[in-house]
Amino acid sequence: MLSQEDGKKTEEVRNIYQRASCTFVPIQRPTVRLWYAKFEESLGHSDVADDILEAILMNLPGHLEVIIELTNLHRRSRGVDAAIQTLRAYVNGADLSPYVRGALVAEWARMMSEINGKPDEASHQDQYLDCRPFWLKWFFFEVNQPARDAKDQKQHYQRVKAVYDTVRQRSNLPLATIKDMTAYYLTYLQERGPSDAMQEVMELDKEVNGPASVQKRAKQEGMLDGGDGVVPQESAVAVQPVNGQGAGAGY
Repeated sequence: MLSQEDGKKTEEVRNIYQRASCTFVPIQRPTVRLWYAKFEESLGHSDVADDILEAILMNLPGHLEVIIELTNLHRRSRGVDAAIQTLRAYVNGADLSPYVRGALVAEWARMMSEINGKPDEASHQDQYLDCRPFWLKWFFFEVNQPARDAKDQKQHYQRVKAVYDTVRQRSNLPLATIKDMTAYYLTYLQERGPSDAMQEVMELDKEVNGPASVQKRAKQEGMLDGGDGVVPQESAVAVQPVNGQGAGAGY
């Protein structure tokens, strides 16, 4: 009796999702359909969930949230390799904006490292110099890598610094993002940086918050130069002073 009642309620919920998806909510607003897919997966119907997500992507082929949802569905139902193949297919085949493609590459990198243990296979960062999700994910992807001994810690620092330096010197990211990344990097230096990390903190502070002559010299030496073009001075880096010459640390 209880099983019949549960089955009746399940079918009622399914009918609600189907009516909302087919009648009341346009496919350009996929939230209801995403939850419909989750509902079917929770009942063990991963194939139905897959069909729902694929149907959304037929109409919204570049929808980032739906692609990520489909990837995670494949990871849960088919395994990590299948999820990575899904990401690879969309990155290489779909007509995506640079923003969405960069975010997918970052997700691909995260999955390769954190789940499949292959961090060196994700190396497309130079293609996405104006994609905020890519750089934020890539930065924390590197920060979260394990560093078990002195050698690992040195390599870890070099990889994190390389990401930050690229953001600062070469990216086309908005000022607010660069400010956030700078704050994250300074926090990383203080909490997990090498023995001479404070020297870098002080030097960075001078370069971005010191007198105009210091900032001008840093620019001439390439510290604020964007490689393919000079990053506007006001967009290079802006963080709270930390050397006692200003208002104090802001993180």
